[in-house]
Amino acid sequence: MRGIVLALLLTLAGDQKFQNKPVFEDGHAYFFNYEGVIENTMHGDDLGEAAMRMNAKIVIYGQSREHIFRFKSIELEDSVGFHSRQEFHAPPKQPEELTTCLQYSYFFEYDGRIRAVHVPNETPVLCANLVKGALNMLYVTLEKQTTYELQEDGIEGECQTQYVIQEDKSRNVIITRTKNLNNCNKKVVRNLGMSYLNVLPNCTLSERMVQGTTSYVMKLKRLNGRNSQITEVESQQVFQVSPISEADGAGVMRAWQRLSLTDEQTQQVPDVAVKGKGERRTENIHYEFPEDLPQMIINVGEPEARVGEILEELNHLVDIPVEALPKYAELTQQIRRLNLRSLQKLFKNNEEKPRARQALLLGIIYAGNSNTLKFIRDKVVKEELPPHELYWIVPITLHFANPEISKVDETARVAAEIIEKCSTINSFWLQKLVFLAHGTLTFKQCSQVRPCPSKFLEPLHNYLSEAIRENNENKMILGMKAIGNAALPDSLKMIKPLTESSKYSVYIQAVAVQTLMRIGKQNPEVVQRILLPIYMNSSRSIIIRKLACMGLFEINPQPVLVTAIATAALNDSDMDFVSFVYCQLKAWANVRIPAYLHLARACKLALKLMDSVLDRVKYQYSKVVHLSIFNSFHRTGLLGKWFLIDDPRSMFLSNIVFKTEMFFHGVMIQPFEFALHAEGIKEWLWQQNFPFEKYSTHQKIKDTEAKFQDFKHVPLQKPLLSASFRMLGKEHMFFTPDELMHMMKLGGGKLLSAETWQMVYVFFKIIDVQTTQVLNVEVRKIQPCSLGLPFEGYFILTNVISGSLNCARNSHTFPFYFSFQGRGRYFWGINAGCAQYLVEMIAKYRTRATLSLNTTMDKRTKNLKVDIEPFHDRFELGLAGHEAHVVARYPHNEKKAPVLPEAPEIDILDTEFKSRRSENQVRISLCMHASCAKCHYLLILQQRGEYYKPKSEDRCIRLPVYPVKACLETLKKTKDVVSVRRTWLHLLCEAHEFRAVLTTDVAVDKISCEFQQDHEIPRSKREVRPDDDEDEDIYEAKKGGRKEVYMFSFRSVKQQLELVLHAHLHFVCHDKKLYGLDVVIYKGPETVQTTVKDINRPNKPVAFFKASMPSPHKVVTSLTGMLDSRDYRFAMELETGWLDKYPALRWKLDYPRLPPLLTNLTEPIAARIPGVAYMLGFLHKFQRNTPNQIALVMALSGPRTYAVVLRLPNQGTIYAEDCMLPLPIPFSPTVHTSKIWDVPSRILASLNGVCKVEGQTITTFKEETIHVGLVPDCYLDLLQDCTCHKKIMVLMKYANDNSILLNTTIANTEIIFKSLNGQLISIINGTEGRLEKLKGGIEDEGIRMVINKPAESVLVLSAPNVGLHEMTYNGYNVMITVTPKLGIACGACELYGVDSEKLRTPSGSSAKDLMSFAQSWVVSDAQDGVDITDKAARLISAVVKVKIRNLEENPDIEPEGASPGVSKQTTSLRCSERVIKYIPPERFGQITICLVHTPDSYEDILKLPEQQQIAWKKAMQDKLQSLR
Repeated sequence: MRGIVLALLLTLAGDQKFQNKPVFEDGHAYFFNYEGVIENTMHGDDLGEAAMRMNAKIVIYGQSREHIFRFKSIELEDSVGFHSRQEFHAPPKQPEELTTCLQYSYFFEYDGRIRAVHVPNETPVLCANLVKGALNMLYVTLEKQTTYELQEDGIEGECQTQYVIQEDKSRNVIITRTKNLNNCNKKVVRNLGMSYLNVLPNCTLSERMVQGTTSYVMKLKRLNGRNSQITEVESQQVFQVSPISEADGAGVMRAWQRLSLTDEQTQQVPDVAVKGKGERRTENIHYEFPEDLPQMIINVGEPEARVGEILEELNHLVDIPVEALPKYAELTQQIRRLNLRSLQKLFKNNEEKPRARQALLLGIIYAGNSNTLKFIRDKVVKEELPPHELYWIVPITLHFANPEISKVDETARVAAEIIEKCSTINSFWLQKLVFLAHGTLTFKQCSQVRPCPSKFLEPLHNYLSEAIRENNENKMILGMKAIGNAALPDSLKMIKPLTESSKYSVYIQAVAVQTLMRIGKQNPEVVQRILLPIYMNSSRSIIIRKLACMGLFEINPQPVLVTAIATAALNDSDMDFVSFVYCQLKAWANVRIPAYLHLARACKLALKLMDSVLDRVKYQYSKVVHLSIFNSFHRTGLLGKWFLIDDPRSMFLSNIVFKTEMFFHGVMIQPFEFALHAEGIKEWLWQQNFPFEKYSTHQKIKDTEAKFQDFKHVPLQKPLLSASFRMLGKEHMFFTPDELMHMMKLGGGKLLSAETWQMVYVFFKIIDVQTTQVLNVEVRKIQPCSLGLPFEGYFILTNVISGSLNCARNSHTFPFYFSFQGRGRYFWGINAGCAQYLVEMIAKYRTRATLSLNTTMDKRTKNLKVDIEPFHDRFELGLAGHEAHVVARYPHNEKKAPVLPEAPEIDILDTEFKSRRSENQVRISLCMHASCAKCHYLLILQQRGEYYKPKSEDRCIRLPVYPVKACLETLKKTKDVVSVRRTWLHLLCEAHEFRAVLTTDVAVDKISCEFQQDHEIPRSKREVRPDDDEDEDIYEAKKGGRKEVYMFSFRSVKQQLELVLHAHLHFVCHDKKLYGLDVVIYKGPETVQTTVKDINRPNKPVAFFKASMPSPHKVVTSLTGMLDSRDYRFAMELETGWLDKYPALRWKLDYPRLPPLLTNLTEPIAARIPGVAYMLGFLHKFQRNTPNQIALVMALSGPRTYAVVLRLPNQGTIYAEDCMLPLPIPFSPTVHTSKIWDVPSRILASLNGVCKVEGQTITTFKEETIHVGLVPDCYLDLLQDCTCHKKIMVLMKYANDNSILLNTTIANTEIIFKSLNGQLISIINGTEGRLEKLKGGIEDEGIRMVINKPAESVLVLSAPNVGLHEMTYNGYNVMITVTPKLGIACGACELYGVDSEKLRTPSGSSAKDLMSFAQSWVVSDAQDGVDITDKAARLISAVVKVKIRNLEENPDIEPEGASPGVSKQTTSLRCSERVIKYIPPERFGQITICLVHTPDSYEDILKLPEQQQIAWKKAMQDKLQSLR
């Protein structure tokens, strides 16, 4: 019991001991010394630092309700270099912004916590933040425990804070609190240009770009009662910056603060301390960002004057040097300081100066604040900008605008005015660019403030609503894509109905689903509830369901939803859809990116629910491929996603989507995305312009279709093609279907047509362009440090593209100039506007090209001469360099020092002759050359053997025939610094500069090229016989006492090469010497040969190339060349053949010896091939292969699958059996191996369809075999155009002798093939055709048909214009080959041209079996001949029925003229019971045309004229005879 009481007393005493809150007593003045130090450097010891120290004297006047804070003095010091904390120096002048802080009094409410801060209204933000930095040290939250954790407010926001309270020997309280700045609820931070970064919530701490922590130690002296007095506070803060990754090096910012009580006095508050108390603003302890953020330049003088100076300088620069690029960045920074009136004035002053005007506009649009946005608004609304400038000024302005968040309502209003004005301009292209950019601006603004002002989304919603009312698909697409860029959940009500209503086209629904996908990144739960029903609805379009499936996975679903997706697919009957879902699951299951690990695990589990047989699904179904790479050491990764979505109605893909994602620092960005949507491609590729609806065939097919019950034709797809491009997750450009189809129609649908080339020619003839474009990218992350100063990570990249091309002045001269250069700057440190203390890295690069051609062409002699203006002495191809410094920067003053320490000079005796002294002596000698700070580095270098030895890094390659050498020059050596850590960031802190240059040994005066073609080439004796295999015989003969020598060449019959081109490339130098090359090209029937010779050494060719075809299946090429006085030879073979049972192609390369340069390049790549192949799913087998030989075999196992075998000389064999092609190749595995030149035609031929009739058996296009249900004596619709075009029909009937009669109708031509008494007869429009008269073919309304007889027993009909490649007929067998030009065909041959259900009947449904399918295509009473009327056909049908009925009643009675081989089956009723039109023979054609009265009965026939009676009676007899 006594122990319990003691414990309670101790607890009570403990509670009382730690509840002494700090106070400032009323009527007391507390005097403090305040010191703050900030260091910016690299991670490591004794590296260069940019440090600043702030010393101040502070007085706090205690009052009853609020206390007063004043600076009595304040000054800055800096130190730049190594050991900077030991050597601080005051700047030449203290910043005025800092000394201004002495004028004001600051009021704060304090009870241990800083409840509020009151500052005069005119107080600069810098001063208020410095006060908060000091007051933040006084902040303490006391609890009853001695150790506790809570979210505590402070200058950085509400962050996780750990408290430890202790007591020293003097019973003073020591409070230690540590803040985790990576775990804050209301973190004070400002991100600019980072709205495209998606923060991953589950990333580890080491993956973040900026990490920070702060610790405070507060000493309290007990006072009487429960109060205490602050005597001293110390704090230490560390920020770590990892621009690349933590493993690649990090920058460090360290801050120290010390606040110590020096005196306490009892005195009243002086009058100066309470001045302005009534005119003040109230703030919390949080750091406050100024309205105009500090720029990277130090504010010096008036910005308007400085902008004018920069514009004047840029206006006089024709060729902008890379050193001038900082002026563009400074121009943008200075413009941000200008008001709207100054912008208007500057624009007016420079409006007549083209370069200055463009530079000013570029600076304005990249400045991106409220004033620049208003400036552009005024120019657009007042129509003060020419139309062509609107296309780039307005979109870039909206994309890069990032005004102050506090003015978000004003920004929304200004942007809406720009949108409204651009909507009135009749240019859909401008509207596309502007609305997409407005969506991006909306996203950037609304992602930083909630709720988003309705004025932002109002223009987009109104535009989409108007488009829906007008049913304008192009506007609907634009509205949805702009809303997708905004990606706000408030738009869901607008988009959802577009995904659910069937009254919108499939493409509109697809765009709506994709828009939901973008919004789902912000609100995944709601969007998933919309997409899931679409995914599960089997009645919806399969393309829409697949896109919904994509959207569900793109939103990163939870495991429960993944399981639901897989379960729904299991119950779906569409194999194509199930395969797509399976591919999605399998692709995600293999992703190795940590951010998607939970999704990958969920997909692996879901795969166990599905059948593994889907692994063997081949080309005919959609595919999804994900390729992920992640480096766990550097914590960076890349994910590529490839979606191939099939169209069930076509052999072509409907959607191709390629997406990329990059991961670093716990964020994800989407660099680019490309999407292509296509429909009706086949219809567009094989479109025809014939008036099919005017042909008699159209009506005949239509009448025949009417005789089928509920015939349904296959609707044609409207040709549709659209494309879109997204960058950084936002869509920047897209092409609507109408726009792309209009482009594709250019030149009659052929992009390489004569009309297209003519347009290109005219374009180049009038072109005269000189332009300079600037791209400015700026990214900033600003957060406060403990002193109340802004700590910033800043990156800016300025790219300038300049170019000129003039073809208009002289049609023979083409001057061209191009340059691309850029300058990047990255720093971290303190950027207070009036002073900067930074670690700064600068990189620059430049490349340029210039060319001036003068051409002369003689068409008659086939001669082309080109003169090129050479460069003189030296030409820079490219420049790249970087450097780093630590910097302290003030107005008109700057201090710099290197980041890495310099290595001292070392005596060569100390390094090269180590054997003469002991190791310890060497160490002592090394350390004598440097301070102790560098001794550590020197010892490490000694162990590594990396002493500094100056050596040239310049490398040059001399061109063999041109007196020029290409050099890579290292202009600044970097071996004079010590870098212990070899990380990327440390490497960037060194200084490197490289130049790629061309230098001439002798000045070149002229470069001349001449090309001479064909027979005009002057031939020498040697050139007459280019084949090295030819022999030469020489003999002498005496003639008339004189000796004459004759030279003859014996030429082999196997090779007769013809000289086709002789080219000269000559360099005329200043020393009158001639350099250059001669190129001679020969060709033969199966050989091409090229020889390149140096004109100064013609006996030894520089290069010799030969390509030959020893067989139709093999091509052999060889290349022999000389480099560095050594001969090298490469041989390559390309051969078609077989791999197993599949047609294959083999490529083989032999290289007996490689140049050292190629060896150095290829060996590291070859060593990584097995590893990369393994990651891609290939198998690897270690075995010995032929040295110095690479062999690749590819076999096509399906239109989108192939097998591959790769044999490498040292890395074994890599192979795979079922690889997938990104696009389908319509090539069947059954195709025989081809001659090489036949491969393209064979691929096209595999698109053809083949239907065969062999006796009583039909083999359909889909290789179904039908031998039942084929009704004799009835016409069968074998093949017809099943679309609305109705351009061809082929009817078939079995005759009495089991021969086949074909009736083919094309255009206005009817062609009948039949066999009579063993002879093949062709009847064309009722007249028997004689083949010798038809050799020229039949021309009918532009459609050409050809009938030939390649053999006595075969007839062949072809009509390529309508897709009938060949119809072969021999009386008993028929083979029909059709091409894609036919479109979509149906009939007993089954469907062709669309991948749909099998055994399609005329009604569009699938037959249950082959018999019902065949009988569904039987046409009743169709005959060859001329159409009489429906009533005559009914009359004949009635007579036929009577005859058949009599036969059924008296089966023993043989009908007249019956053949013993004819069956008495009653199935003939199947064709006679239908009402059809009867076509009498051609010999009655003339009589038929004269018929006026149509008989209704046999009695009516008897009333007709005698000749007509004979015709009708004969027709009836023929019909009865056919039925037997």
